[in-house]
Amino acid sequence: MALRAPAYAQHVLVPWLREDLPWVGSRVEDLRALRERSVEWLREVDYLTVQPQAGTAYLFPDISALGLPDQEVAARLVRDAGVLVSPGYQFGPAGRGHFRLCYARDEQQWAAALKRITTTLKALGKEQGL
Repeated sequence: MALRAPAYAQHVLVPWLREDLPWVGSRVEDLRALRERSVEWLREVDYLTVQPQAGTAYLFPDISALGLPDQEVAARLVRDAGVLVSPGYQFGPAGRGHFRLCYARDEQQWAAALKRITTTLKALGKEQGL
């Protein structure tokens, strides 16, 4: 089983990739803006730590200050904010106390989701005395 495209297919794709450079550049800028907006909103939650990564459309906020299992936080975000995130334990022992979310979304829908996420996380912090 091959896990990569055959060499002939890679050569066929070169012109397509070159022609799409303006679109790819524009999309990278859009994602960069979404990342910055997401980090800005999430940093409004006092106990939360978030370090953005440059090569991905995901954030991995640290929620360990809550003292709650990441599965419980993820469940609350689904229930109260209507946003599905991946609990950190799914990414190994170092992921515990985190959750992963993808910000590669429609900007307007994502802004509304971020507001619901931060509202839910702030409420969780208050419940935990933070």
